[in-house]
Amino acid sequence: MITQTALRVLGYDKICQKLAAFTLTSLGKKLAVNLQPCFNLSEINNLLKETSEAQEFLLLEKDLPISAFRDITEVLLRSKIGAMLDATELLEVYNTLIATSRVKLYLNNAEVNSILLRALAEQLTVLPALEKLITKSINDSGLLKDEASPVLSSTRNKINIFKNRVKERLEGILRSSEYQKYFQEQIVTIRADRYVIPVKQEYRQFFPGIIHDQSSSGATVFIEPMAIVNLNNDIKKLLLDEKQEVERILTAISQVVAQESISLQTNLEVLAKIDLIFAKAKLAIKLAANCPEIGEDTTINIVKGRHPLIDPQMVVPLDIKLDKNVKTLLITGPNTGGKTVSIKLVGLFAVMGQSGMFIPAERYSSLPYYSQIFVDIGDEQSIEQSLSTFSAHMTNIIRILATVNEHSLVLLDELCAGTDPSEGAALAKAILVYLQKKAAHTLVSTHYNELKIMALNNNEMLNASVEFDKQSLRPTYKLILGVAGSSNAFYISEKLGLESELISKARSFLNAEQVKFTEILQGLEDEKASLQLANQEIKETQENIRRLENKLLADKQTLKEREDNLLGKARREAEQIKRKAKLEVEEIIKKIKSLEKESNKQNKDTVIKEARASLVNEWVIEPHKDATGESLNPKNAKVNLPVFVNTLGQKGIILAIKGDEVQIQAGILKMHVKMTDCQLVRQSKLEEPLPKTRKVSEKNLQKLKNFKTEIDLRGLNVQEAIGELEKYLDDALLVNIHQVRIIHGKGTGQLKKGIEEYLKTNMNIKDFTEAPLNEGGSGATIVSL
Repeated sequence: MITQTALRVLGYDKICQKLAAFTLTSLGKKLAVNLQPCFNLSEINNLLKETSEAQEFLLLEKDLPISAFRDITEVLLRSKIGAMLDATELLEVYNTLIATSRVKLYLNNAEVNSILLRALAEQLTVLPALEKLITKSINDSGLLKDEASPVLSSTRNKINIFKNRVKERLEGILRSSEYQKYFQEQIVTIRADRYVIPVKQEYRQFFPGIIHDQSSSGATVFIEPMAIVNLNNDIKKLLLDEKQEVERILTAISQVVAQESISLQTNLEVLAKIDLIFAKAKLAIKLAANCPEIGEDTTINIVKGRHPLIDPQMVVPLDIKLDKNVKTLLITGPNTGGKTVSIKLVGLFAVMGQSGMFIPAERYSSLPYYSQIFVDIGDEQSIEQSLSTFSAHMTNIIRILATVNEHSLVLLDELCAGTDPSEGAALAKAILVYLQKKAAHTLVSTHYNELKIMALNNNEMLNASVEFDKQSLRPTYKLILGVAGSSNAFYISEKLGLESELISKARSFLNAEQVKFTEILQGLEDEKASLQLANQEIKETQENIRRLENKLLADKQTLKEREDNLLGKARREAEQIKRKAKLEVEEIIKKIKSLEKESNKQNKDTVIKEARASLVNEWVIEPHKDATGESLNPKNAKVNLPVFVNTLGQKGIILAIKGDEVQIQAGILKMHVKMTDCQLVRQSKLEEPLPKTRKVSEKNLQKLKNFKTEIDLRGLNVQEAIGELEKYLDDALLVNIHQVRIIHGKGTGQLKKGIEEYLKTNMNIKDFTEAPLNEGGSGATIVSL
């Protein structure tokens, strides 16, 4: 709950005007201008989530595709009571239908994880039949098309035929030498839907026909020649027929609109709401705003908050952080120092957040959930009610105290000013104690020293001051938490030129306690200045440390990624060597079988020896099943010993030993690995016969017969896709396919990039290129094997 006066005082109406400027429709603009804060916590978080989703759409997609359409609520109401809508009104209905279709498609097809906006899209009803009916009947200019019905088309054709006949007759009359002197001009014009000729007034009795009009001067009369009266009658009759058919068509379409009026009205409301949500996201981007955390257990934590109504070049960011036990923030300092701006900032951020708008502050800023927001700021003097400023303020405060609770935010500017200072201070203390008892969050600006002392001795209250530059006599508008500020009245007066004698006299009127308190405040401010300088140096040192830590982490991550890439590449190369070896074995076996048929033993022995040598040189290590599980260590490690490398998933031969590391030759690869990453393998005789060729099962044979020359990897992540692609390319080689198509889609481009990186490392790939437009364009890749 918050009053409209309070919203206006905080400047919320101006924020709503800024928001309205980002809407695309009149309905959305109306919602923005009349937007009110929400006071239901669950709804507030949904509103913020909607804005967050819309912002993601705007960052990844184009703007909301709402075409221009106006509020057709009145049109729908007229259709429901049986009124005939004209063509222009039906065209407006059509524009709404088009906007509905485009927005629904936009929210459903975009690659954004949006739950709430897609739920809104589900509320939109697309009416393709009505769209088709209107677009078939009405053109873009709001006129009925000839194709709207066969009767209309036929009638208009007849009208054109008769009009042409009339024009021919009239042109014959105009060219007649008999009548030349009668005509004012040799032109044909129309009066009351009838074709006429302008005749000079003095010859009207000599020209047979019906007079329909005369010029303003009276010198010309417009006569319908008797020769075309019947033709004009026929045209008039056809025009009436056309009008009746147009009304029949418009009435029929209007009835369909009436039947769908509930859906159309819902579409209007949902489109307006979506327009408003996207306007909030655009405003957030414009203000560089972030989503605040709002909850019952959160407290005020505004990090570098910038007032959205102050020039961004001039605004000074504010940091306001209150511990959970602190309920009251007391802001002090000189006039025009920014006390009121600080209070208003908190109130404005609260109502913006509870309206679903982001706040111009750094991320992780938070605000409590408020069920009530009370504001007493500014001159409340009421001449009409004969109330002084003090009385008007007190009347407002009494209303506040009557309903305040633990979920209330209370903003009080210059509490109990405008009356006797001692009485005002005492009354202010009593009010703050009452608000503290009610556990309400309270922000107060004051000049009363009594309140500053009260806050020093109360754990639930915190002093704050607005900084003041004593050299320039200007406020810096920085808010300093934990320190009470002085009004600096004497200092400012002296700097402005008030005689020192008067300053001294004024000081003498202060009692000893007031003087002491002023001196303490002055000392605190001086100490604060030195602490700020020290804090700045600490922050700079911490920032340097943070940058170094980030650099170290980044370097570590880069090394890790490089290591992973190298290992991945090694694994892929090893797999390629395996596949190549298998293909060579099969080729050798084919040669041997061919030689067996020729009974050429000498050639056969030669081929076997060459094959054995080739396999020994390229793939001397036994399969993974021969790994013993016994770890390699300095005692059992020796050069030329076969081992299994766990991290590589391959086997190799030890080439050298250095400390707890060994150099390994695995196929064509050489690498250094730790002994703990290796295990011993059972050795076998190299003279053992080659394994028999694996027989292809009937199931696999049928699969290969049905092999497709394209693979669809959409919906998979990069790792899953490469696994599927690797197996698919193996099968393609096995069935002797030379070209395949990989469908990866466009999306974010990550899947395509990952696939291309893999294809570059695959030794079986001859080349690859982007598919032609008719085969998928950038959403597919053609690969030659």
